Amino acid sequence: LVETFPFFSLLPRLKAPTVAVDHGVSSTEGFPAKIRANFSYVRFMQYRFYLKYASRIVMVSEYLKAGLPAALQKKTSVIYNGADHYAGTVAKVTGELRKSLGVDESNILLLYVGRLSSADQPYKGTADLVKMYRKLRQDNPDIRLLMVGFGGDRERIWLEGEGVLIINNAPAEQMPAVFSACDIYVTASRWEGFDLPIVEAQSFGKPVVGLKIGAHPEVVADDRSGFLTASVEEMGDAVRRLAGDDGLRQEMGQAAAGNVGRFRWDDTVDQYERLLQEVVS
Repeated sequence: LVETFPFFSLLPRLKAPTVAVDHGVSSTEGFPAKIRANFSYVRFMQYRFYLKYASRIVMVSEYLKAGLPAALQKKTSVIYNGADHYAGTVAKVTGELRKSLGVDESNILLLYVGRLSSADQPYKGTADLVKMYRKLRQDNPDIRLLMVGFGGDRERIWLEGEGVLIINNAPAEQMPAVFSACDIYVTASRWEGFDLPIVEAQSFGKPVVGLKIGAHPEVVADDRSGFLTASVEEMGDAVRRLAGDDGLRQEMGQAAAGNVGRFRWDDTVDQYERLLQEVVS
């Protein structure tokens, strides 16, 4: 099994049957020209040269599979990631994290998990998310935003200056508390090949709001486990609706927990096992 670029360059050299596992090449929207050129090279070499040497290909969403050349799609399987790796931890989590952040029971806590930089990863839409948050706070000061993920002092200074709560580089063992603490999960990302955090949030029974892009329509039950919108402005409207309706949040949260029953690691392993048996035979 060979996973991600640049390791796909090994495929032409390997003598044994091979399975290439691809998580997609992200959008280059907003990147400098040099980085866009590099991504174009990666995409060309990956999809027009290296992957043709693989016995089989695994993509983590139908969205990514649809972007492959037709010849590669014929030998491609979609195997979703699991999202039940925090199973059994929810009952152990209390409201301690909210208290430590200064978030009380009257607040509606929004959560984003992922890369924090608006410059290094512009497609993640963190600048758009902060802009949306500013407008939401003007209408409802009880709404708070917590952003958790990869970042440094630059991101901390920027986000704290915007009134955003931040946890830089949270350890994995803290994530159950993070997801449990929020009321609504939000992301303004403009490209996702799967988007594990939006699925993880649903596993904690949290309604989600994001853009209708990439694999989101596959992993979110739109209008049931959350809202997928055409713009960040519409995202703001969806958040306002959820923030103002406790019953709707509870209803969508229950639907969210049911929706992610489709993403179990046991199922993922079973699908890989069947695929590898086919390749070996």
